[in-house]
Amino acid sequence: MKVKLLIDEDVHAVLAEILRKRGYDAINIHELGGRGISDEKLMVRGIKEKRCVLTFNTKDFVLHHKKMVD
Repeated sequence: MKVKLLIDEDVHAVLAEILRKRGYDAINIHELGGRGISDEKLMVRGIKEKRCVLTFNTKDFVLHHKKMVD
């Protein structure tokens, strides 16, 4: 089973295209019309779609994750 990715806007958008050409299920939030989406909404969307969120913004996402599981 391959990992499904939801790529945050802080990661270059072309990465999703490159990954798809290599057979991965990857989509950048820009492709979904989500430019400027909050970190929390991105994380919720990733969970809903069973996708791993790929981001450079790890500090904030760790905090959001802790709030969600507490």
